[in-house]
Formats: sequence, C-alpha cells, structure tokens
Amino acid sequence: MGYLSLTFHSATLAELNKLYLLPELQGQGLGQEMLVRASRCASGHGCAELRLRVNKQNKRALRSYDRAGFRIVDSLVADIGGGYVMDDYLLAKALAAGRT
Repeated sequence: MGYLSLTFHSATLAELNKLYLLPELQGQGLGQEMLVRASRCASGHGCAELRLRVNKQNKRALRSYDRAGFRIVDSLVADIGGGYVMDDYLLAKALAAGRT
C-alpha cells in the first residue's frame, strides 16, 4: 500500500527520504498516519527535528506536510546533471525527543 524511509543524520536530526502511498489510497488519512509514525519513530530515537525535501510544484504534498506540522525552512536548487535541476523546499518539524 505504501512505504516510507527515514535516515538518522545525527543524534537529534532525522530526514524523511521517501513517503509513497498508492494513488487509490490517497485522501483517506493514511499519508497523515504515516507522517505521525515517522515523527514518532524519529522522536523515539531522540531526534528533536524531522526534515524532508519536496518539489516546490508539488502543491498537494505541501498541503499535506503543512497539515502535519512541517514548515518551510529553506529553498534548495540543485543541478543534478543532464539538464535536470531539483527545485525543492526544505521542510522541518520540531519533535518532542523521546516521546513515542
């Protein structure tokens, strides 16, 4: 139905690398539940912040992350070669470390 991937960069910072949910299951609150679980996992590992990147044009994802408490903290543009450029926002959410 979907999956997510977290990376722990330090004792206090985690990054949500991937969050995918089958299109036919979107809009049912499952993505929000996945974000809650990612936040709990990061918090349970002692992280004070969870970050992620999202394409600036992905309005649906931006609304979803906003509802989950993420805020834009930076604008990132990266040339990834072959004429492709990643034009993303960096989003972050403060966590209560140690809370499950």
